Amino acid sequence: NKDGAGNLVVKPYAVGEQAPVDGLPSADAVRRYGYTFQGWATDPVNPLAIVYNPGDTITMAGETITLYAMWLPVPYIVSYDTTHQGDPIAADIIDKAGVVWEDTNLLPSPDPSTDGYIYGGWFYDVDNDGKYNPDVDFLVTDSMSFGDIVETYAAKAGRAVDDSISGITLHVWWKPVTVRITYVAVGNGGLTVYYEDVN
Repeated sequence: NKDGAGNLVVKPYAVGEQAPVDGLPSADAVRRYGYTFQGWATDPVNPLAIVYNPGDTITMAGETITLYAMWLPVPYIVSYDTTHQGDPIAADIIDKAGVVWEDTNLLPSPDPSTDGYIYGGWFYDVDNDGKYNPDVDFLVTDSMSFGDIVETYAAKAGRAVDDSISGITLHVWWKPVTVRITYVAVGNGGLTVYYEDVN
């Protein structure tokens, strides 16, 4: 059983025959994003049951043997950038360490705030230009897992999914506050009103 969710690989062997474990999918052939392959076990939930590695042999004892791939989750780091185009304008947020591929709820709470800007959410800076571009970048939600973020980035960047990274960085989308200034001019012709929007 390659991933614990089906995908069985069945190989018949005669009683007393030595079955080479390297005939099963190896670590290179069995892939699960965010995990490293540890070996083959006879118990799907007990990592201590790892008894076979590629290259070992099994002597068949007249019964069916099911081997389960055992996986070790890779720990990742999520970092948070609260700057605005490189300029620090809000308090730093501590990195979240020990994140695994399926972890969700990765956004810090409460939302950051600063004078002169409105918090617009957290985004992944696909084009790495330090600002939110809705045509390229994407907003991250608490329902997205670490793996969802990495896979979405890969799709938008036109790259293969890379789970060998050490972590990711999320950026705050700061939206400037717009203030309307009203000017009233008094002349012989009466009142004239002018408006100017200033960020």
